[in-house]
Amino acid sequence: TSVGNEVLSWKYLGFNHASWWSGDFARPESKEALAKIKNVGADTATIVPTHYLKDQQSHEIFATEKTEPFSCITQAVVDAKAAGLQVWLKPHLDLANDIWRGELDPSHRSLFFENYKSWILDYARLAQQENVEVLVIGTEIDQLIGEADKAAWLDIIGSIRQVYTGQLTYAANWDKADAVSFASELDFIGIDAYYPLTENRNATVEQLVRAWTDVPEIKAVSNLTGNRSIVDWLAQTSKTINKPIVFTEIGYRSVDGNAALPYAWSEAGEVDLEEQARLYEAFLRVFGGFEPAAGDMSWFEGTQFWNWYARAEYNEDPTDTDYCILNKPAEAVIRTYARDIMGADSLYTEWDLDGLTSSPERPITPGAYARDPLTGPMGSDASSRTAYSVDIAADDHLTNFRPGQEELNNPSVFGASSPVEVEANGSVNEEQGLSQNRSLGLTLSSLGSGEVVREPINIEPSPLMPLIGLPDFPTGNF
Repeated sequence: TSVGNEVLSWKYLGFNHASWWSGDFARPESKEALAKIKNVGADTATIVPTHYLKDQQSHEIFATEKTEPFSCITQAVVDAKAAGLQVWLKPHLDLANDIWRGELDPSHRSLFFENYKSWILDYARLAQQENVEVLVIGTEIDQLIGEADKAAWLDIIGSIRQVYTGQLTYAANWDKADAVSFASELDFIGIDAYYPLTENRNATVEQLVRAWTDVPEIKAVSNLTGNRSIVDWLAQTSKTINKPIVFTEIGYRSVDGNAALPYAWSEAGEVDLEEQARLYEAFLRVFGGFEPAAGDMSWFEGTQFWNWYARAEYNEDPTDTDYCILNKPAEAVIRTYARDIMGADSLYTEWDLDGLTSSPERPITPGAYARDPLTGPMGSDASSRTAYSVDIAADDHLTNFRPGQEELNNPSVFGASSPVEVEANGSVNEEQGLSQNRSLGLTLSSLGSGEVVREPINIEPSPLMPLIGLPDFPTGNF
């Protein structure tokens, strides 16, 4: 979290890592994908294998050629941990007739739950064996979560806790977050949060923020929330159940109009990379604690984005209309906010001012040069909130630097072979009142809107900082 910012520090920020073909989790591409998840700033990977039922009325669970064997699932867990990620295990049940799993309504309830218990216990044992942090015990089978089925779920949860010591949750569809009868027995509320936000295909980030924090404009959503904002409704759900909320899924496709239908995974449409990026930025601003209108967000503990495939061919087309974010503007948005929310690769350092005092009459003036050969179109980064920060930006505007001078040298050569120099100057004002044992910080950050070549930042002291000196600056990659 940036110093001086009221930013939440999430417990989890990750991606669902899904496979729909036996053996994919054991391929080098899956291992490489997990490393890329870590590189974007995430701390978690949710491993998603899938078993099947024949249709909505079925109770027999079976594997197909699309189902990963446990040996490959284990390999994915090992690879994720080797990449430095926490791991969730989130086994899905799908219907072989391609009807959504939320329509599952077995004719023989008792037989279904008997089979389900055996099935999920196998995953619980694997999760315990591999030290998986979270097990998602069900996903979107929301015809089966009411009071009539509560006893069956309590039996399943009790049996799981006998063999697995990690955290448990259930991934409810976005409109069933408050309808999980056994939620009080879980460790946190899980939601697949594909909330329709607006039918405005050109909504700005600010308008999308308001779609979360104001009364919803889409009738189905306002009916659900009782004309409260989505954020207020979720906060009340958390308070009522007395559990924090984590989004077990949220994601946006790079397709025009996705703000209205974020859950529509197969709808045709034109590529819209910028709408996808705006949707992610609005979400991160609201749930990362950057928007005062959202109120107290301490009930929210993180998210698992959808989706980062096990197969590279599904991740690496920057012109597709899928949920993947690699090499799209949305990647840079997530990377930047992850740095603030999770402290990922934070390029922040402090100068010790022990023994120095500051007053309006005798200001301390820090300064530094940053030389950073980045390429690609860049935009200002509004996420930095330190009192003394430098945003490297192509628009010749340095934000959140107060009070003092701002200067960006040679913005016209930004992205060229010669370095861009940014000089930061400032003095401490009376209101901030720095005194003994306090410190000043310099944060360098960038938000890319296109392909960015990420190189380490190099910092050199300037003549403006003779008394303070400059410690080793923690290098990192944008």
